[in-house]
Amino acid sequence: MARGFGTFLTGVTKIAIKQHKKNQKNKPKIKDSTEVTDHNITLEEFNQKYKEFLDAAKKIDYKLYLQSEHWKYFRDRVLKNHKACTRCGIKGANLQLHHKSFGYGQKGRENFDSIEVVCKNCHQSKHNKVFN
Repeated sequence: MARGFGTFLTGVTKIAIKQHKKNQKNKPKIKDSTEVTDHNITLEEFNQKYKEFLDAAKKIDYKLYLQSEHWKYFRDRVLKNHKACTRCGIKGANLQLHHKSFGYGQKGRENFDSIEVVCKNCHQSKHNKVFN
C-alpha cells in the first residue's frame, strides 16, 4: 500500500527533529558572557560594537545611510520575500521600501513592521502626500 502524503510529512518531520536534536548536542555551550567563541569575540565586545553601530546610524545622513551595507542587506532580504506593491498590487522590479515612520534613532533599527514595500509610483505619491 502506498504511503499517503501525511505519512510522508510525518516521516520528514521526525527526521528534521532528530537532526535538530543532534545539532543541539554538538553545539558548543557558552558558560558565561566573557567566554571567547570560535570567532574570537566576546558577548560584551559584540554588544559594544552593536551600540557603536546604532550610535553611528543616528549621526549619518539619511541618503548616505541608504547606501550602507546594513540597509542594502535589510532591503534585499525584505524584497526577496515581497514581490508586489502593498498599495496597488503591481509586481515587478520597481519595488522599494518606504519607512512608515522615521524619527531620530530609528536608522539601523528597522523591522518588518516599520517599513512598507511599495512600487516607485506609490512611493512617490506617498511622499507627495506627506510633504506637500
